[in-house]
Amino acid sequence: MFTAAAQYGSATQAMAVYLNQYHFLPFKRVSEYFNTLYKMSVSAGTVANFVARTYENLASTEEVIRDALRESSVAGADETGMRAEGSLHWLHVYAG
Repeated sequence: MFTAAAQYGSATQAMAVYLNQYHFLPFKRVSEYFNTLYKMSVSAGTVANFVARTYENLASTEEVIRDALRESSVAGADETGMRAEGSLHWLHVYAG
């Protein structure tokens, strides 16, 4: 049984993670999105918690993908630079 003051359904959580991880919107911007479009109060910290929980839930899936890539006879790799908070960061991609 949940006892939190506010509870968000799976669709809200999925949209928050999608906006943050796929569209690279910062936590605060995702929070503003829900407030502007739906008049929902979803804090930036709550969005961060959604992302962290999703990361934890996908750990076993990541392991399966990693093992399949290691066993692949053909592979490709790429790295792409992107800026976040004024600094350059690298996204590394490995595909089998």
